[in-house]
Amino acid sequence: MSAGNPEGFPWGANCPTRIQRILFALIMAALSTGWWANTHIGWLGTPPPGAAQPGKVSDFDQVWQAATALINGGDPYVLMGPGLVFHLEDPVLYPVTAFVAAIPLVYVPEIWATMVFLFLSTFLMAYGITVDGWHRLPIFVSLSFITSVWLVQWSMLMTAALFLPWIAVFTSVKPQAALPIVAASESLATPIFAFAGTLCLLAISLVMMPGWPIEWFQLISSSPYVSAPITRLGGFIILLVLLRWRRPEAWLVLFFACIPQTPYPYNVLLLLALPNTWREAGVLSIVSSLGSLVRQRAHVHDLPSLHIMANMMVASAFIPATIMILRRPNEGKGPWWMQLIAAKRHRRPDQLTRVPKQGSAAGE
Repeated sequence: MSAGNPEGFPWGANCPTRIQRILFALIMAALSTGWWANTHIGWLGTPPPGAAQPGKVSDFDQVWQAATALINGGDPYVLMGPGLVFHLEDPVLYPVTAFVAAIPLVYVPEIWATMVFLFLSTFLMAYGITVDGWHRLPIFVSLSFITSVWLVQWSMLMTAALFLPWIAVFTSVKPQAALPIVAASESLATPIFAFAGTLCLLAISLVMMPGWPIEWFQLISSSPYVSAPITRLGGFIILLVLLRWRRPEAWLVLFFACIPQTPYPYNVLLLLALPNTWREAGVLSIVSSLGSLVRQRAHVHDLPSLHIMANMMVASAFIPATIMILRRPNEGKGPWWMQLIAAKRHRRPDQLTRVPKQGSAAGE
């Protein structure tokens, strides 16, 4: 994504060193992991009221359990879900590539595997978003980030991929978040890493569970939890980002809005990493958090409430992000694929003509 404004911070220099970024990322990762451990399992004492029960610890928990089932020859889509062998309130909507990616952590006790994943995800996100300044720090007080930590979501890792291209190797783990990043990236390295990672994870997943893409697609298609934000109330407003078609972040918002996804706060974390100044970051974090608070009052498993949640996600996150981008000039090289097209069109004409043989003379 485009670099932030070096003056866009309310105090001090907005130019962190690599050491400062690493220290900040370590602190955020430690705080997030410690808070999660204490609130969920009472790491520092007795679990507080409302703490998650053993066996239902986080969203990553279902990925860990699915990976365990997979290496033991089971079908996670048949074994896990409402009323199935391993009861979950929601169906498992992750692709098998996510389970394959989690296999290395299967050999670690479940609670520790979850904390390791949370620590690494938070560290990479905090390190990534400070690549060009401190101005994106308001993202860490948003409900999108808090719910991402609370549920140990992949959203933090996907957000880090905006700034660390190599993380795109996990594109197939959560394609609804990663594909817009890959398609809108300025750097050609991002799609290269995405292709290599997808090829590897997909090959392993097909060996372990042939035919899973059909099963997964049927599950996604029949789920009432999933819809594309652009199809929701007011979603057509997002199309206005095309007025800034030279900016990669405009394409990211558009592609992200066109992909079906659940209407939960952690899914818009990616949008909160797009601000170029601390004011933009603060406003977007506040507005999206207010929208999240309204959505939290809805009953998650009630279909009309799901529609309300999806509409509020558009109103409180996608539309504000669209307005933010429209306030910027239509400048930039565009995503990597636009750069390739432009390079092809601007190829010098003499490169396409026949070059005379060396030593030939006129009139021979």
